[in-house]
Amino acid sequence: NDHDILRQSVLDNLCEFVDIIESYDWYIPRSDADRAFECVKNFLLSYAALARMAITLGVKMWNMTPKFHFLYHIAWWARFENPRKS
Repeated sequence: NDHDILRQSVLDNLCEFVDIIESYDWYIPRSDADRAFECVKNFLLSYAALARMAITLGVKMWNMTPKFHFLYHIAWWARFENPRKS
């Protein structure tokens, strides 16, 4: 169902992001840094969809927190320096 597909998307995108940043030392090649950013964007979109579903159902799950805003910026800056190094 849609809920399971979104949950899998959340996990897949977050895992791919982590795999990319763990594969390099100080600098990530631009193509991989762009892919890492796309993974975080897809993670956030899927997570937000899960949050909307939960609100619609009146379930207190999938809360959007400030750390997601920071994650977005971390992923964007990964094209200049690997987040693991800062």
